[in-house]
Amino acid sequence: GGIKCALRLHKFLKRDEALDKYKIILIDKNREHIFTPNLYETASIVTKDCCNAALMNASIAIDIKDIVNGKKIEFINDHITEIGVGTKNIKTASNQLNYEYLVLALGSETNYFNIPGAREYGFPLKTLGDAIKLREKIDTFFYPVREYSMTKFSNGVYSPTKTDIEIIIGGAGLTGVEIAGEFSHSLEKIKKLHRRQDILIKITLIEANPRILNGMPEKIATTAEKRLEKLGVKIVTDARIKETTEKFITYEQNGNIQNIPYSVFVWTAGIKTNKLLEELNIPKDHKNRIIVNEFMEATNDIFAIGDIAVNLAAKNPAPGTAYMAEKEGKIAAENIRVKITKKKTVKSFIAPANYPFVVPIGGKFAIAHIKKITIKGYLGWIIKILVELNYLLSILPIRKAVKKWIKTIKIIIKND
Repeated sequence: GGIKCALRLHKFLKRDEALDKYKIILIDKNREHIFTPNLYETASIVTKDCCNAALMNASIAIDIKDIVNGKKIEFINDHITEIGVGTKNIKTASNQLNYEYLVLALGSETNYFNIPGAREYGFPLKTLGDAIKLREKIDTFFYPVREYSMTKFSNGVYSPTKTDIEIIIGGAGLTGVEIAGEFSHSLEKIKKLHRRQDILIKITLIEANPRILNGMPEKIATTAEKRLEKLGVKIVTDARIKETTEKFITYEQNGNIQNIPYSVFVWTAGIKTNKLLEELNIPKDHKNRIIVNEFMEATNDIFAIGDIAVNLAAKNPAPGTAYMAEKEGKIAAENIRVKITKKKTVKSFIAPANYPFVVPIGGKFAIAHIKKITIKGYLGWIIKILVELNYLLSILPIRKAVKKWIKTIKIIIKND
């Protein structure tokens, strides 16, 4: 959202011949823009050299300087520490900046809902670092071991042996479903690479709601569930995780408490807004999201987009997807232009009831939902990779976009 807003603002100011009057500043604590929809690919990359940073970066990391190169957008690689609404300034770890208009696109953080042990033992999947740590953890199970033991506990459940990988995924939203499908497919390839056919891989997806992909059309959820079951993923719904220890997950289902052993626990069950918003003195809802109007305005000079923004008056609440953040970023840019040029026509953002999305579920299989039409299987996977090319073309020069896309496709094909 922030990237799209900055690029659109540059386009408008250039068209209005106002680039000499205004400065566009883009601030991010990272030097690279992460294409988060492909994080699951990095976490499950099929390679023996799982710690090769260049390889793992290839499919999702884009140097922000490549995006703003040749444009009058100043990129500052710094960490924001304070936002002054009254003083109209921003403090970073090493600087202080004043603003005339501010666009907040801070994104979300992992929410563990205060579940004991979830933060300590769960692997989140929100950043490139998260994906790399998860992949490194998986890799530890593929090295030969000299001995192993199987212990029977009082409840009659056996703990996994060192030649078993019990993967528990908490949360069956988009990320949970994608990583479950990808693991079930790619880990079999990794087994062959390491010549560890003795390893038994079991994947369990636990969801608190009555069905997976809660909030999406029921038809999509049903199709995804059938695909996961075909891949051997066990799905447990109506189950709330209560506690996590070093070896066991405890969840409640229909009033019954269950304890199941695990080797790797992946946490994809929730998000919360950025910590910076806690001290921000502007209207927010009970989830600490900034309340905006249909023009993405929080105040007369502050706009908010993406996961951190909510329009309480909207008929269709915008889901926290990259697609929606892009759309909101463009609307914010257009309305800042209106303020600058003093034009009367403002642009409103209305989230569509049937928004487009693609859900990849292991191998060359995806569910694509576009304009009420659902396409599944190999054709859905083709749509997925074309959507990624379209995105790259929207933020990078053609040559760099195509080069990046080809690198991504090579990794995806190897995984799938």
